[in-house]
Amino acid sequence: MSFVDGNIHRQFVEWENGTRVWVNRGNDDWTVNDHILPSYGFLAIGRSQNGPWSAAIERRNGLITEICKTPQSIYVNGRKPYRNRFPAEAVVRGLRDLGDGKFQLDLQWDCDRPVPAEYRPFLHLCDDQGEIVFQAQHQPNVFDGTRSGRFGAAAFGIVPEERRTTAGRYELRIGFYRPDGGRRLDIEGVQDGEHRTRLGTLVVTPGEHGPQLAWEPLSPQADPYEQRINPTGKPLDFGCIVTAGALKLERTGDTLVATPLPTPPDAATEFQLVWDAIPWTVPPCSRIDYLDASGNVLQTEHRSPIAGRLQVSIPGTVFAVRLSP
Repeated sequence: MSFVDGNIHRQFVEWENGTRVWVNRGNDDWTVNDHILPSYGFLAIGRSQNGPWSAAIERRNGLITEICKTPQSIYVNGRKPYRNRFPAEAVVRGLRDLGDGKFQLDLQWDCDRPVPAEYRPFLHLCDDQGEIVFQAQHQPNVFDGTRSGRFGAAAFGIVPEERRTTAGRYELRIGFYRPDGGRRLDIEGVQDGEHRTRLGTLVVTPGEHGPQLAWEPLSPQADPYEQRINPTGKPLDFGCIVTAGALKLERTGDTLVATPLPTPPDAATEFQLVWDAIPWTVPPCSRIDYLDASGNVLQTEHRSPIAGRLQVSIPGTVFAVRLSP
């Protein structure tokens, strides 16, 4: 492994079989062979017994995308988000220092629809690594599955005794969990990658008569999750495939099979095939079979590319489509 231009965040590895990989571990974009690698992006190029292959996480039209090409398949991902956040958001309107390390947070909730009754709120006070140091307790019986709109609520906490004699900063990260198990509920706001929303920081300052507590709201900042997806679902040109979604296109003889990544049942993966740009010599499609996971045909359409382009929409209930001449 080597560091390109002496930068430890720009790493290059070449294996004995000729495979080459560039990895961007820095915060700034890095252009490699006309590929723009974002933070944590990479470019890999190699050759198998079947021919050349490549893979990358790279920017395309300013957005972070995924692509992988082999002699018999192409995978692309325009990173359109299919899992929408639940329309609930909280802000801290104020903090009350109750003495002896005790405090009250005055919350304001905006919920476009009621939070499902099986979920419970949590409030984590975290260190600078996002690890939980202690927790606050939300006012009970607020989220009963019926309440929506804008309303206030309180949360109560106490700084652990061993944390009261030294200065400390504890970021509040809030969300909802299910006591019976299952994933947390994704709500609005700046996320931390753990299905928690960051709201601000509890500041602890030691004093002669006990700790002094203060609240600092989260400074305005871009949501890191939003920066790595295609939030508006903009179709992107991957050459022979134009899509905002994610799918794998494979060739078997004169037939093409397109398999999308799973989406919610009420969503669909839409893409356009540019026939002249397909890297294989296959006759134009005249039949589209919609398949289940066992390969059974659920539905068939008879249509062909128009002006060299074929528009396809794969419902979330369909496993793959087969394109035949």
